[in-house]
Amino acid sequence: MPQTARDRATGISATADLSVPSGSCLAERKQSVYPVNRDLILNMNPAAKAIQSTTNIFILLRRRQPLGNTQRPIMRLLSSHTLDFHEFVDDQSRPRYAILSHRWEDDEVAYKDMQKRRAKGKKGFAKIQGCAKQALEDGLDYFWIDTCCIDKTSSAELSEAINSMFRWYRDAAICYVYLCDTPPAPEGSSPEYSAWEAKFTQSAWFTRGWTLQEMIAPRTLIFYTGDWAAAGDKEQFASAIEAKTGVPRNVFITGDLSNMSVAQRMSWAAHRQTTRTEDMAYCLLGIFDISMPMLYGEGSRAFLRLQQEIIRTADDMSIFCWADPNASFSTYSGLLARSPLHFATCQNTWWKPWHSSTLNSNLPFDSTNKGIRLAVELREVIERPGESIAVLEGVERPEEFGAVGLHLQQIGNGQYARVDPNLVCATLYPGHNNRRTTIFVRQNPVMENGDRLHVRAGSISLQVDSNSLRLEKVQPAECWDDRTALFSFTRSATADATDRSFAATFTLHVISASSSDIIRITVDVTRPLSSCVAVDAGWRIMPDDIEFYGVSDPLVLKRRFRSLRWAPDQPMEVDMVFKSGIIDHESRASLTIRTI
Repeated sequence: MPQTARDRATGISATADLSVPSGSCLAERKQSVYPVNRDLILNMNPAAKAIQSTTNIFILLRRRQPLGNTQRPIMRLLSSHTLDFHEFVDDQSRPRYAILSHRWEDDEVAYKDMQKRRAKGKKGFAKIQGCAKQALEDGLDYFWIDTCCIDKTSSAELSEAINSMFRWYRDAAICYVYLCDTPPAPEGSSPEYSAWEAKFTQSAWFTRGWTLQEMIAPRTLIFYTGDWAAAGDKEQFASAIEAKTGVPRNVFITGDLSNMSVAQRMSWAAHRQTTRTEDMAYCLLGIFDISMPMLYGEGSRAFLRLQQEIIRTADDMSIFCWADPNASFSTYSGLLARSPLHFATCQNTWWKPWHSSTLNSNLPFDSTNKGIRLAVELREVIERPGESIAVLEGVERPEEFGAVGLHLQQIGNGQYARVDPNLVCATLYPGHNNRRTTIFVRQNPVMENGDRLHVRAGSISLQVDSNSLRLEKVQPAECWDDRTALFSFTRSATADATDRSFAATFTLHVISASSSDIIRITVDVTRPLSSCVAVDAGWRIMPDDIEFYGVSDPLVLKRRFRSLRWAPDQPMEVDMVFKSGIIDHESRASLTIRTI
């Protein structure tokens, strides 16, 4: 074994005898033992001087155990003749086989049912018989069906099968797609057949999450109707399938995904459904050629893990180009989507880094304990200090001209959050500058820097000292709920988002033993926290009494107002505490007002 520079630096000798004394337990365990420099060990650990008398000092290097099981998972096939199970470990010994793609129905046959010979009494057994019969007609002695060929009581076997499923469908001699809800096709080219063909893609099979990879992976795929009559292959229905699924015909016919961006692949799953929330992520593993353990019970976190795994192996920045149509002005988000539905508009979002205007645009990005780290060009939003547009060079949308960008807001030292996640900016001109800024974006943003941070609150909870103040009016009135004392900006939404109000005005009657006064406090959530609160002309802010805590979440702004209409010896003062923080990705604020 040649000696490396690291070996020389640490004193490991590559030329020494690597034999282990006879009878050593290390020899029995077949682990490598290397002699090392004695002085190095003694200098590193003074306690090691107790072993100076030993003849040799060895360092034990255990063989690194790979993550997960490196062996090929066992594929359990059914005999087309006897319906008995046969297990195959490697691809070389595995025979040619058929594979079934279908939509799960009630009373399916499970692995235990086949083992205990009780499958014939279940409704799903007819599906197994139909598949076996068709396999025999095609000269195939074996077939595979997911309902009964996987022991789902074994989490290890289930995880291995899900991670291998795309390959199993790709390696099958033929894939039968059983459309249980599709009637037989009329013969010939009659008007009845044209009507049937128009309804062909209305089958629920085209809406399920798992069937996406089952449509793309097989080299040969034949559709069968509910009576097991052959309807045609995927080339015959290519136009209808492309229109229904959004998957380009060259992709589902050839199975070649190499030219498709992450965002495009995600868009194919946007309107599909799975019974379990986690399966919406697990059914896409083969589409992205990645593996990860199954953790049923984790819910929507599975989709976040899927994206994190994609980031580990791909530098495709289109993964950040999603948009949440339900997000509001007050939403603070990370860079990862929470559902494939957010990629619904990404069918034409391409990843072409070689088209970028700069040579160093394709810089690596990764996931760290401070969030996703990436180096991007930031273009400042002049009207909103602290906000920028991060340019994702290499991401293209043919229908739009210019580079694609995301709206970000700085919330800490190097920390950013995505704002306005309901849109992706695609009107930027490329080649603005070559400067890149390294930023971090947490998936769950926390405010850390408030002096330039816009409040962006979606609601304001109002608390008023009823002994000295009385709320007279709130504007806009339609945003106010008197029962809950909550002002919600989302209630002012109109068909045109530009007409939405982002300022709340509270008119309060200040009650005193000798007189009274009126104070109007306006909170503008489009402004930075330090300047988001204003009062009417009859009051002024006491500069000596301003306290601003812009270093934590929630951010706190304390101010004292003094009436200009009162005599100096009888000042009327009002204290206000305004807090703003992020709760479950939404910015919310509270306003407390009292007299002194």
